[in-house]
Amino acid sequence: VTVPFLRNFIDTMCIFCGFPAKGAMTAHMLYILERFFEESACYSVPIGGTCELGNTLVRGLEKFGGKLQMNAHVDEILVEDGRAVG
Repeated sequence: VTVPFLRNFIDTMCIFCGFPAKGAMTAHMLYILERFFEESACYSVPIGGTCELGNTLVRGLEKFGGKLQMNAHVDEILVEDGRAVG
């Protein structure tokens, strides 16, 4: 596929199935696209857009005492009892 819009559309559809379009088998692609033509098919997007998926993960992390720090260098991951603690 050489048309950028179509390539991005197919990548988006594949994300819902958990794999990137690059390297996907044709059978997988046809299965995904076929679902959109079923009578009960719908396209769902989270309220507020897909960025809300990340925001929800951050809220859950903070709820349990975690902190998300972006663009930070990590020298070491501290582990206690099989869990990352710092």
